[in-house]
Amino acid sequence: MSYHYNSDGCLDEVDDADHHVTKYGHEAGLCPTSMAIDGHMVWIARFDKVDRVTELDLADVGTYKFSYSVDPSGAATLVDIKDPGNNVLRLTCDRLGCRSERVASGNAPLAFR
Repeated sequence: MSYHYNSDGCLDEVDDADHHVTKYGHEAGLCPTSMAIDGHMVWIARFDKVDRVTELDLADVGTYKFSYSVDPSGAATLVDIKDPGNNVLRLTCDRLGCRSERVASGNAPLAFR
């Protein structure tokens, strides 16, 4: 295995023992924003101005969308994650951790089972 990093210190490429190459994309200093294996895109992430993921595109699955509620300090207290079938998983977070609940059902669940 060999690991290659870009000038910002972010992982850029991994060459594994089976000669597969995993490449990571970077945008505006974020580490990483995409991943491709042997030239095939696996995922692409988009972030808001405070580096929280807002969308995650998974190859052959679709786009997951994230929305946040925050407290006065900017910490996320609630995260809604909508899958490509319009199912919503809600994470409610506090200083003790996060709890999850399904809050909306759309088409056949892709990931929230």
